[in-house]
Amino acid sequence: MNTNISFYHCLVSLILLGITGCGNGQVPLRGTVTFDDGSPLTTGYIYFDNGKTLARGKINADGTYIVGSLAANDGLVPGLYKIYIQATGPDPSGAVEPVRQSGPPGTPQASGGGLRRQIPLVDSKFTSAATSGLELNVERSTKTHDIVVDRSPYLKRK
Repeated sequence: MNTNISFYHCLVSLILLGITGCGNGQVPLRGTVTFDDGSPLTTGYIYFDNGKTLARGKINADGTYIVGSLAANDGLVPGLYKIYIQATGPDPSGAVEPVRQSGPPGTPQASGGGLRRQIPLVDSKFTSAATSGLELNVERSTKTHDIVVDRSPYLKRK
């Protein structure tokens, strides 16, 4: 009879482990990045740096993101993180950068059309963990973190 009880304890433990998962200690985190007028940042990456781990989330067209550190969208280990954003997009002025084709030394550079110039979409202070001023203490209860950023001066020009 002891063998049956041990078997059932093992079986129940395995079922519970399968239902709850082993857990990797990660906290799922999602949020939205917007400008101060409420419009979303529509592209780029948001980074979370705790000095040991660098996690990131892709910023979607609606401004939403989900963070991953070990794998896409798997969350963060609890702790204090500095946050920064990298986001570029086409220059709204339509400016084009020439495409340079290189040849052997001594041959002239040929210009072959151009690519639309990329500009930063957020103010430069948000592009570095040292200057963004954005921090988050991730705890087990943390589920979302929305961020408001300033537009790049390139987008403020009229």
